[in-house]
Amino acid sequence: WAGSNPLISKDLDKDPVIQFARLLADSESGTSPDVTASKLGVMAISLPSPVRTEIARFLSERTDLRGHLSSVHWTQLIARASGEIEDVDYKIALAELCAAQRIDGLLESLAVSLGPVTDVRYARCVGRIGKLLHGEAATEKLTDRLQYAGQEQDRAMLLLAIGATNTQSALTALLRMNRSDAVVKAALREHRSPRARDAVESRK
Repeated sequence: WAGSNPLISKDLDKDPVIQFARLLADSESGTSPDVTASKLGVMAISLPSPVRTEIARFLSERTDLRGHLSSVHWTQLIARASGEIEDVDYKIALAELCAAQRIDGLLESLAVSLGPVTDVRYARCVGRIGKLLHGEAATEKLTDRLQYAGQEQDRAMLLLAIGATNTQSALTALLRMNRSDAVVKAALREHRSPRARDAVESRK
């Protein structure tokens, strides 16, 4: 009876997991991709964690639905990917979603929160996305941000992201820096190439 079990008295229509599941079921039953994508775009922003994270990951894998998201949806998703600082799993899922769509200016938007977000997983994510979208040119785009690095943690995270691109240009740039600097050493370790590893070990 109502009150003896939380699930009985709970309004399931408002449960985010149920909303997501029903939307997918309706999609399989004939709801148009335009409607499904639009609702998923809104839910990826508005629903609580971890459902919104799962929706972002789902959209990353569904090229067919991703293509039906409007420019308004993408503007909101990019803004949230750039501005989120607490839920790192969600932030990474949004960043990877936008990268899958190859959004212009994405790397620069994501780099803004390197520093405010100090989780190394995010720096690695930015590095991977930089390499995916820009290849060797990712290093220059990220090093340009160093002039705006007001605090040491901003610089440290930017250098980690540069190392995480695992590009030749990143290695060249890092080897030109002061290798006795702890944050440069950390970035070289993140690069993971034999030359980067040798450069760090030679300074021990």
